Amino acid sequence: MDPDRPVMQNDAGKRNATCVSALNMIIKSLWDISVFASSRDDEPVFHEFLLNDLSLKHPLEANSVFDLFLNILEALPNWGSYFEVYEVAKKICNRCKMDLEYPTERSFGLIINASSLRESAFKDFTFENIVKVIKMNLKMPCDKEGCGKQNYVQRMINNLPSVFTIALEWTKNETAGEIYDTASVLATEIDVSVIYQCEADNRYTKFRLVSMVCSDGDRYNCVAYENNRWVIGDWDSVVSICLTQSIRPQILFFESDMRSPRTLEIPSSPFSTCNGLAFNINPDLNYFEQIVPYGIPDKQVTSLRRETDTLLPSEEVIHEQLVSCLAKAFSYDLVVWKEDPSVILVTQDNE
Repeated sequence: MDPDRPVMQNDAGKRNATCVSALNMIIKSLWDISVFASSRDDEPVFHEFLLNDLSLKHPLEANSVFDLFLNILEALPNWGSYFEVYEVAKKICNRCKMDLEYPTERSFGLIINASSLRESAFKDFTFENIVKVIKMNLKMPCDKEGCGKQNYVQRMINNLPSVFTIALEWTKNETAGEIYDTASVLATEIDVSVIYQCEADNRYTKFRLVSMVCSDGDRYNCVAYENNRWVIGDWDSVVSICLTQSIRPQILFFESDMRSPRTLEIPSSPFSTCNGLAFNINPDLNYFEQIVPYGIPDKQVTSLRRETDTLLPSEEVIHEQLVSCLAKAFSYDLVVWKEDPSVILVTQDNE
């Protein structure tokens, strides 16, 4: 991403207002997810970059706001890792008993037909169970030659994302009552282990709704959960406004209630770095004048002492503060110190 890339003045007039509205509300919805909280101050930079990088000149087609979200993840691939789900599909043919496992597929969320949530057969079902049944009903034919029987598919995931995403597809001609009936089925909490088979600890399979991208005709808006409440009141108020203003929830972002801790392992070695981070505290910089550091001839090596021109705390304190800041910036929960230098040093004996 190049934040210094200039904005072409004549491009703004060519951009479709609906596309820009959708982009704005997607970005706004993401800032309410904790893993993006540290990037919120850089919103103008991301916004300007995406305005330049994405094609926003044509009106959004029906239900294509989720495609726009996928385009954002493609433009900012580091963000995609928070939404990735790797799904494995297995089936056993009821006729020929052939057992087949399909290759793992990567996705960034589920796409559900909004009308399917209103089916009378689901009257007493929870939202997560409705989604489970919808996915189960996506049958696949047997691959054995001469069989071809349609079979239910067992779907499993081997990872839990930081953010579980569900996109709803609408026909755009729903009545206010149908929109309300659909919104009434939605839930603010889901258990992913109900929708998929997964081996994860059930403490980490529960997710809560933190924000939604919604549409109102050609306009888009964000409904978010902030400061322990929805921005327009309680959840019943959110559902009611779907009726009174014909607002359609389009993308639902669920965040893990108890994220599986991400661990940052820090090799403890004061002498060597291997494809890692070297942080100069107060070395003799004269040695660096005899080389071209990192192959960059027009840049100089500096140190914390030179940049701050102040009395520094001990190296141990600086080390701990640096690691703490890195862990926070990359959303790690635990820091593990590796005292054994063999974990980072490659020698002729273990190469």
